[in-house]
Amino acid sequence: MKRSPIFDALNPNEYRMSDRSAYGVVEGFPFAMIQTASRRLLLQITAAAPLENQAVKAVRGELVQQGIRASMKGRVLSYQLKIDRNTLPGQILTTVSGAVSALRRFGASAPGVCALCGGPGADACMVYGGRYDAVHAACADQLQSAACARASENPGSYGMGILGGLIGAVAGALPAFLAIQFLHVVSAWLFMLIPIATYYGYKKLGGKMNRGATLFSLLLSLVGLGAVLFFWDVAQNIQFMSMRLGEALSYTVQSMFLPGYWSWLGGNLVTIVAFYILGLVFSLGVVCRTNQSDVKSVDQMRGTLLLRQSGGGSAPADTARAEAAAPVSASGDDPWNLGGPDLSEKDWKKLK
Repeated sequence: MKRSPIFDALNPNEYRMSDRSAYGVVEGFPFAMIQTASRRLLLQITAAAPLENQAVKAVRGELVQQGIRASMKGRVLSYQLKIDRNTLPGQILTTVSGAVSALRRFGASAPGVCALCGGPGADACMVYGGRYDAVHAACADQLQSAACARASENPGSYGMGILGGLIGAVAGALPAFLAIQFLHVVSAWLFMLIPIATYYGYKKLGGKMNRGATLFSLLLSLVGLGAVLFFWDVAQNIQFMSMRLGEALSYTVQSMFLPGYWSWLGGNLVTIVAFYILGLVFSLGVVCRTNQSDVKSVDQMRGTLLLRQSGGGSAPADTARAEAAAPVSASGDDPWNLGGPDLSEKDWKKLK
């Protein structure tokens, strides 16, 4: 998909831009402009708080009169526009100003609470939590510093991480087993929970969050696959051979070492393994996250930082600080799709 010329026509002193998206502020409201197709732009405006249903209907009704079909989910008002090579940025921004006016008229206000620390007086905007939101510039700096510090210090223990991963693998196997046993359904989405639960088990018990986290999560998730097969066989023995739980457990363990056991599983084994592999592929976006990937994620988000004036607009005079931020990747990675790093450990010790 070719980048729209609209982005090239925007003033870089007033907007932050990545490959196919731009971020700005209108009357204090942060907004994102994202190219979703060759002739379509998605615009999303963030308010301070969700509106009541009646107010949302009123805003949408007013925008319909302007030829805009909008929706509002939580604090974010969204709509799409068709564009062509003759579309000017001013035409797009006119619709944004109209949407902001409608939001204000029906009770919405510009966000002023920092999305990072929760404190008032946010003086900038940045992509965070799946939207372009208000933040303190100092908090954005601290987030970047905290991410770099975690990556360099690499705290944690492989031993505790492996223990947590084993617990997570077994816990993550339960939904897939229950669906197979009681619903007779094999779902890749449920098998996806096994490596994800393994990863978070490894993380929560303090495993080192380097590339070893991904490796151990993938390897230990095999324990979860084995648990699904084991639980299923135990349930079959109870159901069809009228065994008690203890007898079924003992019989299943002994059977696993018999030469014909795995061939007996046959097609069931192939189906379960195939769906497990598919679920593993679905989960890679989660289990590949490490401290190093958090640094990249934060750098991309920090590259969308735009300082704003107290009056609500963008602050071109203050752009030197924002331009010093790590640049947004132009490889096609869209910072809008970043949900933000998974802050934990008391929000990274309050961003240190």
